[in-house]
Amino acid sequence: MSGGHGGIYSSWVESGFVIALIAGFLFSLSAGSTFITYALVVIVGMMFGKVIYNRRHNLLFPYYALIVGFLVGYLLGLLYGSWIIAALLFFISAYGSYKAHEKGIFKGGFGKEK
Repeated sequence: MSGGHGGIYSSWVESGFVIALIAGFLFSLSAGSTFITYALVVIVGMMFGKVIYNRRHNLLFPYYALIVGFLVGYLLGLLYGSWIIAALLFFISAYGSYKAHEKGIFKGGFGKEK
């Protein structure tokens, strides 16, 4: 570890951002067609919408940093389709997922509803 304040353990947000960036990049590269590219970005957008909903009363900057890291990595690795459409689909699906959870459309499942 480097001197100072605990190295990688105290800077988990920066490390998480880089890991999310790489994961997004690899997810994007794994898509074999435009349809799969857009389907993956919608699914991940919905997952992040649920994370934001679950943390809505205590949402901190680190969650936004991880989401942005993943999205930037995904858009950088985009081989098929338009990055503008992929970004729009991500934000629309995240917002739609948040609103669906807010209205109680998605109840139960794998995560804890608050």
